Amino acid sequence: MALGTGTALPIARELIAAKLSGHETLIREKLKDTDTANAIAALRHRLVSADTIDAIRVIESQAAAEYWRVWYDLPILFTRKDMSRVPTHWLQFGTRHSPLTGGPRLSVNPANSLLNYANAVAQSECRLS
Repeated sequence: MALGTGTALPIARELIAAKLSGHETLIREKLKDTDTANAIAALRHRLVSADTIDAIRVIESQAAAEYWRVWYDLPILFTRKDMSRVPTHWLQFGTRHSPLTGGPRLSVNPANSLLNYANAVAQSECRLS
C-alpha cells in the first residue's frame, strides 16, 4: 500500500538513514576508520534528495560497499592452542561473497557464518513479532 500512496519513499529514506547511521557509528567508534565513516555519512546525507526507491537502493548499495570493505581485512582471533588447526582463510573476516553462489548466504569462514546465523535469528524474531 505504501508504494501506491506515496509513503514508501519517506519510509525507505528513514529506514535506510537509520541503517547507515548505525554503520557509520560502528565504523567510526569501533573500527576507528574515520574516512569510511565520513563516506557513509555523505551517502546518508544524499538520501534527502533521493527521489525514487531505486535511487535509495543505489545509495544503500554504495554504502554497503564502503562498510564491508572495512571488514574485509579485520583479523579474527583464535586461541593459540587452536591456531595450528585453523585454515588461513579463517584468520580474517574476508568477503561476504560465497565462491559457490556469489552471494552472502553461503559463508566461507566462521565470522560470516556467525553473522548469517545472527541475521537469521533477527529475521525470525521480526517475523514472530
